[in-house]
Amino acid sequence: MYVIAAYDVSVERITKVHALLGQYLHRKQNSLFEGELTKSKLEELKIKLENMIDLGTDKVIIYCLPSISILDKICIGQQSDEKMMIM
Repeated sequence: MYVIAAYDVSVERITKVHALLGQYLHRKQNSLFEGELTKSKLEELKIKLENMIDLGTDKVIIYCLPSISILDKICIGQQSDEKMMIM
């Protein structure tokens, strides 16, 4: 499945959340990641995030699409040429 994840967390957890998401997905902007994940890898990521963030003050939003083919993405401005990572 194609996954898009965005986060808004306290300053003391930014580096850890950023690094964790970077292990599973491609960084698109400072707090936005996307890429292909299997259901088991997504569940693994969700558990790690739940244990890492403060559920009362932090937020991570994950959008799941069955396939990138149904995503109509518009990018305005600088674009990067990166490889897809499938986990």
